[in-house]
Amino acid sequence: MRTPISPSADKATAAESAGERVIQDAFVNYENALAAAHTARENERAAREATAQRDYEVVASLAGTMRVLYMTYMDFGPEALVERNDPTCVHDARADGFITGDRPRLTEDGLTEWWSWKTFVYDRRHEPRYQQLWRDVITW
Repeated sequence: MRTPISPSADKATAAESAGERVIQDAFVNYENALAAAHTARENERAAREATAQRDYEVVASLAGTMRVLYMTYMDFGPEALVERNDPTCVHDARADGFITGDRPRLTEDGLTEWWSWKTFVYDRRHEPRYQQLWRDVITW
């Protein structure tokens, strides 16, 4: 013969099951929150990397002109400027109003442009690609 189950035992079992469900639901919510946070961090990282890559491409595209501005800033003379640089970069620097005169001198805009570029690259000096870019510009 079977032993009758008391009503209080059914209530206790139901309460335990409800408690386990609450714990399981809380754990699932916790896992979902962790996954969402991880995804958000990955998206932020990817966005930062994309921005950093675009910034580098812009700065690197100006390297030829910056080399002309650097050599003018250091007053290497017109011969060195022509011999050691791409003629289109020298032309572009003149056309943009960054250098002027037979013995080239930086204009105010040229000095501002050079200093802004130099500061931007200097602030990223710990990155190898910026180190190489700096070497490319200032190497004789």
